[in-house]
Amino acid sequence: MSEGYGWAISETGSPLAGMAHGNSGFLMAYANLYSVSANRKYLDKIRLLLEYEDSLFVPEVGNWMDLRCGDKPGYMNAWCHGAPGILLSRLQLLKCIPENEEKMLRTVHVDVARAAKCLFETETDEKLCLCHGMVGNLLIMKKYLEEYGQDQPGYIEDKMKQQYKNLLIKFLCCFRQKRLSAREYAAPGFMNGISGMGIALMEINKSISVDADNI
Repeated sequence: MSEGYGWAISETGSPLAGMAHGNSGFLMAYANLYSVSANRKYLDKIRLLLEYEDSLFVPEVGNWMDLRCGDKPGYMNAWCHGAPGILLSRLQLLKCIPENEEKMLRTVHVDVARAAKCLFETETDEKLCLCHGMVGNLLIMKKYLEEYGQDQPGYIEDKMKQQYKNLLIKFLCCFRQKRLSAREYAAPGFMNGISGMGIALMEINKSISVDADNI
């Protein structure tokens, strides 16, 4: 690989971008390690992991490549792969990177802007689950709006809030009408099943009012 590094997986022979199987997941771990230890070796790991993951960003698409798709580049917009999970990792990095690491902070801020744009403006998969569905993206949208929404110009924040609400209404419509895939409906699990959706709805309910009775 030309820039930075990551851990290759057998499916592709190369490291991936993203939260579930890529560098963003490792970045979350190293961010927490650095937060509790202040050991610079973890900061050096963060720098290299960032370099590789950002080498997979495609400006024309506004997202990070999914190398699992073979010869033809693929892109996802979900917690597991793509901008939403990458956004989560960058928000965590902003909490731990020291102020004197100006170059790294600039990189992370650029990534936050890119990932947030993709999350809010790109179509979400019709799945409902936390891992690769609407409710996973809703939780990430909620976190971003709570922590950084007020830093946006008013019209952009309003637009993001409306996009969040539109996706929430779409999710509630699908959920109430039981438009789940057979795999989601039969799965009691957290990331891919009903229990994760339930926990997410309880979290979402704390912060936004939607007239579900009229959906």
